[in-house]
Amino acid sequence: MESSAVFTTVTPTHWRAAPEWMNFHYLVRAEQCPRSAALRHASYSQLWNRKGYPDKPSLAALSGLVMHRAIARIIRALADSGISSFEDPRSIAILKSLGGYSKVIADSVADVMQSLAGNPRFELVRSSSLSRLNNRLPAIREQVQLQLSRLNWNLKPPLVELPEDSDIDAVASDRLPLEQGTHFEWVFR
Repeated sequence: MESSAVFTTVTPTHWRAAPEWMNFHYLVRAEQCPRSAALRHASYSQLWNRKGYPDKPSLAALSGLVMHRAIARIIRALADSGISSFEDPRSIAILKSLGGYSKVIADSVADVMQSLAGNPRFELVRSSSLSRLNNRLPAIREQVQLQLSRLNWNLKPPLVELPEDSDIDAVASDRLPLEQGTHFEWVFR
């Protein structure tokens, strides 16, 4: 009697070169285990056509992805309209134009599911994961509302009073310190 394999392993088809620049998460992973970081960013063409080894997302990870996408979509729409917090009465009209919380969250669920298309580790559990995620939508909505209610962001460059003896070249090149707070899409050099 022949038994099928319980676990199989796949080696990378292409190892990626060490990055010249890396983000914090890659650095931490590489410091903990260089081989793990290398395996995570290698190519596995026999599994799928994307880079890295495919993740097997958990329900908590899927919920987090949906929340982050929903919050980002709402904040982007508010920022594009020049609104810097939910205390601004215009924020309600912007939220309605997006279809409300439920529509934004439903679109975010669809985006997350679409982003996982082709992931061989996710395809087997796609329908059950979607069902379980849909059962969590009220809790996700509550968390999105809570997180947005706590945010207050700056849309304009902060005005910082410079001492009279400060270097004028610094003012001319817009190299000023940022005020404390949350700032979106500022380019740092």
